[in-house]
Amino acid sequence: LGLSALAAADPLSTPPGHWGEPLAPIPQQRLDELEASTAERIRETRRLLNETLAQREVTSTELASLYGRLGALYAAHMMYAGAELGLRNARALDPQGFQWAYYAAHVALEQGEAEQALDFLSEAARLDADYPTLPLRRGEALLSLNRLDEARAAYAQVLDQPGLRAAALYGLAKIH
Repeated sequence: LGLSALAAADPLSTPPGHWGEPLAPIPQQRLDELEASTAERIRETRRLLNETLAQREVTSTELASLYGRLGALYAAHMMYAGAELGLRNARALDPQGFQWAYYAAHVALEQGEAEQALDFLSEAARLDADYPTLPLRRGEALLSLNRLDEARAAYAQVLDQPGLRAAALYGLAKIH
């Protein structure tokens, strides 16, 4: 009774049938080491997502936004398993949402998964090839893989952008 009651009370752990197919379950994460206000924000976002999952009239884009918010909260606090699942669900629900692929690339880079980050960055580039920081993030991933010529070319793409110039020069300095 205890586990089935918990699962019923937390649709994120077992998404309802009408949403279940494309969605990965997101188990509760340990929050006891976080500041109380941070833990409460995560609990509140999960609560809102659980309520939203129970509704049939919600759009997939709205639900993707909530999953993305949860994924971002987990990522900001290095809770990468939850972050990956939240962003995976956001991407499944809103495949045209550039931000979900871009955030997933950021999470992969933070974990040292440069090859996976490149895949997500390619997906993001298909959705918005002109996003200003894409070459910078691509350069970071390529540098991590020791693909130096490609990293150099990626950093060079943003050298003339004032807000990105310093980061591009920093990346180039790592190569030389």
